Amino acid sequence: MVKVRIPSKGIAVKKIDVFVSDLVLKINIPEKKWVRVIDLKYPVDFLSKENAVVFANEIVEVTLVKKEEKLHWEDLVEDTLGKEELKQRRQESFRRKEEAEKEFIKTRGDLKIKYDSHATREQMRLEDGTRQVLEIKKSEEKNVRNENMNERNCVEVGFVCGCRKH
Repeated sequence: MVKVRIPSKGIAVKKIDVFVSDLVLKINIPEKKWVRVIDLKYPVDFLSKENAVVFANEIVEVTLVKKEEKLHWEDLVEDTLGKEELKQRRQESFRRKEEAEKEFIKTRGDLKIKYDSHATREQMRLEDGTRQVLEIKKSEEKNVRNENMNERNCVEVGFVCGCRKH
């Protein structure tokens, strides 16, 4: 894990924007017109659920999971590259983050479709079962009504019909 602490005296927690990609950490406090971009020397796992931003005691603490946990970081910031190289490195990092977010959204959408269609199939199965039970009850009631009607007809006519019920 890597922890970055930034003092933020007099700032509301809702007004701090934190952006993390594999090689860039950007902290923006629009209220103070303050932006800090940190070009990380080594990559972090920006998709990790263990990444966190905590605001306490007027300090913003950003905790990031290293891509290679066993790698010891002697420096936090990449300071050996020129301005153009850093710009290109940032753009590539932003592109990777954007691709990962698109993939996440696509996967989430695919899962939603999968779960929705499963839920629809399950609902249809339940409704089919209910429909079958109702049809059986309806058929049984119809048979009982027909038998009662046949009995009344036999009795009204006054002869034995052979149905052996009377």
